[in-house]
Amino acid sequence: MDKLFIVTGSSKGLGKGLVDALIKDHKVIGISRTNDFQHSSFTWLKCDFSQPASIDSLDLNIEADEIVLINNAGWIGPVKHVGNQSSQEIVDLFNINVSSVFAITNKLVSWTKKTGNKLTVINVSSGAATAVIDGWSAYCASKAAINSFSEILQHESKLNKLPIRVHALSPGVIDSPMQAEIRNTESTDFSRVADFQGMKENDELQTAKETAEKVLFIIDNPDRFIEVLVSVRDL
Repeated sequence: MDKLFIVTGSSKGLGKGLVDALIKDHKVIGISRTNDFQHSSFTWLKCDFSQPASIDSLDLNIEADEIVLINNAGWIGPVKHVGNQSSQEIVDLFNINVSSVFAITNKLVSWTKKTGNKLTVINVSSGAATAVIDGWSAYCASKAAINSFSEILQHESKLNKLPIRVHALSPGVIDSPMQAEIRNTESTDFSRVADFQGMKENDELQTAKETAEKVLFIIDNPDRFIEVLVSVRDL
């Protein structure tokens, strides 16, 4: 079966780890603002997810028996208490973490409706979706929205008898550029910054490679993972 993977936010962190793992055996489309990958199995599409309307111009008229869409692109900032954020920061975060996820998923669900071919949607969520974390209000809210969207998309797919499988994955704490941003936050903006600095110092972070392997295990074992919301940390 001709299976194609689409990974957003493919240039760094978990996205980069996923592409590294996938290009050995699969065709991969990476979507990001920048790119360093050069491989015969890899195609890069440039897109800025802070501008969701730009997704309309992406060429996703794809011939494949199955598509696996991994919505990995995301942004932690602004890590600030409510009242200290700019309107543009808030808009950019929700565009990247929510609106663009909706837009590209909508585009691929339309593809499934036209072709009848299988679609797997993996939305990278966070344990923050159900947590109360000061300084992370926008990020937590955005991931809660992704969890709700994922559950409703799976429900609609069953109602419409579409061959669509959906998961929202909480990947755990990964050693990534996002974590570096968090560790550089002032304690007045995020009271638990010392805890996150300690996780790095004590080598308690997962690598992107380790997390990518767990994500792919979930994708490859649909009979073992039937719930929409899945914690990668439990594997």
